[in-house]
Amino acid sequence: MREGTPLLDLLVTGVDELLDLTDRAAGSVRGARALVSDDDLAAVDARHREEDARRTLAGRVALRLLAGAGAAATLPELAALPIDRTCARCGAQHGRPTLHGQSLSSSTSGGLVAVASAAPEASVGVDVEAARALWEGFDAYALHPRERDDRPGAPTTALDRLGVWTEKEALLKAAGVGLGIAPSRLLLGGLGEARRWQAARAGARWRALEAWSDPRVEGLWSTPVAVPGEARAALAAATPLPVRRRTVPEPAAARGAAGRAAARRLRRRCHAPPRPVG
Repeated sequence: MREGTPLLDLLVTGVDELLDLTDRAAGSVRGARALVSDDDLAAVDARHREEDARRTLAGRVALRLLAGAGAAATLPELAALPIDRTCARCGAQHGRPTLHGQSLSSSTSGGLVAVASAAPEASVGVDVEAARALWEGFDAYALHPRERDDRPGAPTTALDRLGVWTEKEALLKAAGVGLGIAPSRLLLGGLGEARRWQAARAGARWRALEAWSDPRVEGLWSTPVAVPGEARAALAAATPLPVRRRTVPEPAAARGAAGRAAARRLRRRCHAPPRPVG
């Protein structure tokens, strides 16, 4: 891969693993809470169940770690990153995350967190879903009519169908519309074809949408992402990009020279060859 090639950065980690590491690395008695903004903390504290609050906190921390790596920010600077989540419909802080100079997306489910970043024109989306029983009416809502029949390549198991859902939700996030478009109106590319995948970039096997009913998703691409256990995850973007898997920074004192050294270690990882996503 040539130096300067645009990349899509991806961080997938466990909620408990991330919070344990960042609690130790934050350099504050507030632990991981010191790494996020007041708006982030308001979202965390609005959760009634502890597991939901921890998952929300982990998602906010992970996004700031990844965005901070792109902005060369140290751990103490993460909370001040001007990530905005203003909802286009109601103005509350629960919308698509935005930050000048980066396209961002995040997702949490069960014990997992997934966050992605790239250049603004990449328009990224990411989704992760823990394995679970599918609700009644899932197929009608999530699957295109051509994904519900018995043609080759159609999803048959619950996990296959959950995988289709994650790709479509990632696509809808990349389009900036969320579930404002029913996933059943999208047909993932390559269904039933001998050569299913349309493009491969650095381990990511991207495919273009084959059919859609809304111009806002036209031209987008998606790829599944390997995650632990029986969970499913996917990325989407405006164009196929090499995917660089990122890791949580090693626990380190987050103040002064130690914090800067931790940021340098994370940035050095950025120049290593990308790890396959599949």
